[in-house]
Amino acid sequence: MKTNDLNELKRLNGELEKEPNNVEKLYDRCIVFVRMEEYHKALNDIDSISKIDPTHKLANNIRPKIIYQMTLDVKVASGIPFEFNEAIQRGLRVPAPDPRTGVFGNDMAAATLLGDAFKFAEDGKYKNAIEVFNKIIQIKPDHIIALFCRGEMYQLLGDYDKAIIDYEKVEKINISNFNIEKIKKEAKRNKQMIMKEK
Repeated sequence: MKTNDLNELKRLNGELEKEPNNVEKLYDRCIVFVRMEEYHKALNDIDSISKIDPTHKLANNIRPKIIYQMTLDVKVASGIPFEFNEAIQRGLRVPAPDPRTGVFGNDMAAATLLGDAFKFAEDGKYKNAIEVFNKIIQIKPDHIIALFCRGEMYQLLGDYDKAIIDYEKVEKINISNFNIEKIKKEAKRNKQMIMKEK
């Protein structure tokens, strides 16, 4: 973390204590969180802005970019193909069908649903995204991308226990492809911060 970002964050936190509904300050803090790679906190600020001003263009435009940046942290094994056309078109990182079979993980339904789940996440509809990830996991219980992303959605909703459970499932399936330890620590730290506030 850069000292400038920490100083800016401290300043914005102080100003937001006085004016918690100041959308410009919330947006500025969101940008600082993005630079610090604290994507969940950035999205929480975007959600706050959306509640205050649902038409805020900058906030609405940056949400998919933050979701995309979060998913870039997911390093999937080279044996699992990724498509680029839809990802580029929609600004999302979505697994592709296998070029030989036309399906992802030998299951077209899971591949189709994954795009739907990311669209819900992009729109800030995290509960809807979780419902779709649940369907994918019913079809393919070891679908590591759905498990990981469902954990991300739980974390955004503040349900850190469920997030940690999903991260641990990913860890059991294939730890080498995800920075799970870092992500689990973040979820546990966020849970502790919420517990202290209560």
